[in-house]
Amino acid sequence: MFDKLRRLFNDDSTSERSTEDVQLATAALLVEMIRADGVIEEAETTAVHALLQDQFKLPQADVMALMKEAELAVDEAVEFHGFASAINEHFNGADKIRMIECMWRVAYADGTRDKLEEHLIRRVAEVLYVPHHEFIRTRRLVEGERAGQDSEPS
Repeated sequence: MFDKLRRLFNDDSTSERSTEDVQLATAALLVEMIRADGVIEEAETTAVHALLQDQFKLPQADVMALMKEAELAVDEAVEFHGFASAINEHFNGADKIRMIECMWRVAYADGTRDKLEEHLIRRVAEVLYVPHHEFIRTRRLVEGERAGQDSEPS
């Protein structure tokens, strides 16, 4: 565990990051989203599990283990920049935009958007060099999907 954290927070930009490191960094940023507003909602946790399973094509057991590892990594980390660095190194522009979209999905999973959640997404978008218009577009995309779900008859 600590070796993985050291690799994530290693400032040597020439170091190769493993797929596991990138998965851990992604999961850690999504765990940060779950915790951003100070209230851990089951809907947010469920959303993160689904997003990780979809993103990395992992079986449920592996997603559960990754989530536990990410929670420990977040507990040990002082800030999220090491996680973002791993993502910057491995993800292309479209992947980074997808990461911001995933963060919005977690933010809206409980049906509300908290200012602290939005602030975290904005900070991560800046560190990932996601253009502001993509930050806004992904927010509106997820809001639109949520509005469509809320208006559908039961």
